[in-house]
Amino acid sequence: MKSSKNKIEEFIRVDHAGERGAVKIYEGQLLALNTFVKDENLKKVIEEMKVHEKEHCEFFETEIKKRKIKPTLFLPLWDLLGVGLGFGSTLLGKKAAMLCTASVEEVIDEHYQNQINQLGSDEKN
Repeated sequence: MKSSKNKIEEFIRVDHAGERGAVKIYEGQLLALNTFVKDENLKKVIEEMKVHEKEHCEFFETEIKKRKIKPTLFLPLWDLLGVGLGFGSTLLGKKAAMLCTASVEEVIDEHYQNQINQLGSDEKN
């Protein structure tokens, strides 16, 4: 069984990658919106969502540095796949773009709640 410290490091590493992936999905969506798909309303929504994801990502980047945790080696691949997913879903239209983001957010919420249930009170943040 993993020690509490190892479990927390794993959580932070995975969550960092996930939040960074979310930022990259929004970057891909914005790339499509700025080049092929002209929808200013959707662009504003995606820009706002990206701001929130950047805040989450910065939290985990700070935790990685503070705790001296090595981020996943797959970040470059994760970045590429995130941008591709965002770009591709937006090329399919507004419904596909929003379905992509809603699906990711739903999975993330469930994932975080599962992690919270495994943490001690000293690590709830």
